[in-house]
Amino acid sequence: MKKLNLKYFSLMFTLLMLVNLPSMALVNWPSGPAPCNIINDLESCINGVADGETIEVRGHILPSQSNIAVSPAKSFTLRAADGFNPVFPSFTSLNFSGSDEDITVVIEGLTLETGNFRAVQGGQGTFDVTFRNNVVEDSSFRPAIEVSSGNASPPYGPVIVLVEGNNINIEDEVVSGISIGSFLGTGNLAVIANNRITASNTGQEAAISVYGSSHSSFFVDVIDNEISGQNFNSGISLRLNGTGGFLTARAINNVISGQSNIAGRPAGIALSNNSSGFGHANFEVINNTLAFNKIGISYGGRDDLGATSNATFFNNIIAFNSQSGINLNDFDATVNNDFNLVFGNASNNYTAGTNDIEQDPLFVSGTNLRLQSLSPALNSGLNSAVPDYIVTDIDGEMRIHQEVVDMGAYESSVAIDVIFKHGFE
Repeated sequence: MKKLNLKYFSLMFTLLMLVNLPSMALVNWPSGPAPCNIINDLESCINGVADGETIEVRGHILPSQSNIAVSPAKSFTLRAADGFNPVFPSFTSLNFSGSDEDITVVIEGLTLETGNFRAVQGGQGTFDVTFRNNVVEDSSFRPAIEVSSGNASPPYGPVIVLVEGNNINIEDEVVSGISIGSFLGTGNLAVIANNRITASNTGQEAAISVYGSSHSSFFVDVIDNEISGQNFNSGISLRLNGTGGFLTARAINNVISGQSNIAGRPAGIALSNNSSGFGHANFEVINNTLAFNKIGISYGGRDDLGATSNATFFNNIIAFNSQSGINLNDFDATVNNDFNLVFGNASNNYTAGTNDIEQDPLFVSGTNLRLQSLSPALNSGLNSAVPDYIVTDIDGEMRIHQEVVDMGAYESSVAIDVIFKHGFE
């Protein structure tokens, strides 16, 4: 799995990460000092170390502890030691929270055969959370990875989230693989990147769910994720609910296939603003591959409640979706779309851009959505639509290999003659 290029983090995100890095003190479990020397009790080790310490897990099979709760809230890093692949073989739920102090937590390199990770902002301090390179084989009854604010509504501090490089399987449960949002404060930032999610029979939930909330601000990038399976309602759901909130959400370089309609606003990528009180959402959907779903993209909301939105759709491949490729409805919103390949969908409900392509994308196969050398999507996108911080495709290859970006999530490295279709390229 490729190393994530962190250039896309905003300056604010980078500064907050630097301010809130935990100390470099290191404790091994289960061979550390008490209470980190009890082979059947990882929870006591986490709660017993000093604030800001790193716990390295030196074991392959971990003890059965169904509910690991960190209390009171503190900064810590819990990660696999070099050479170890720690696996929780029975149900395990790891729960921790933010507080009125600044809190930084990193969870890295763990495998849950059944269970979930849950982080809840509970105070006014900055809550900085990273989930990196973990595996959840069965998420059970909650999202595999969940970050939210508490149920009460006091003043909450900003939540800073990185969910990177995780492998998640959700099956036969009405839950999301990754659920981020419902934050009640301002200054919330998240990056959900380079995750691989298999979703099957998950009811009306999305593989990746992002929620903006009342009187809050939330900026989120959903980048380089691969979602596949069957009978899941949405691949990526980006929503603003509540009253008077603000959401900016970008979906870039994602590959989604296998989506099926269950309820609500289903799609490979589903965008909605159902807020009242002039809540505003900005959506950008750039260089995604959405194929062999029921619906590729759905965009709508409740302008009758005062909701307003802007949406941009560029460089996407939306193909072979059995009900609709692009469905823009029920919303008086600003839409800017062009340079998309739209082909083989049962229907479409949108106004095509002047540079859209209506030709077979020539995927390698129905399960390999990379492009063949004669694909019309090669060198047919709009370079200026690609944000400066996006320098690679979903495979970690150069995002613009030749002079003009390819459509879709995969950039071809095949050397072909570039035909300049657009005089301003």
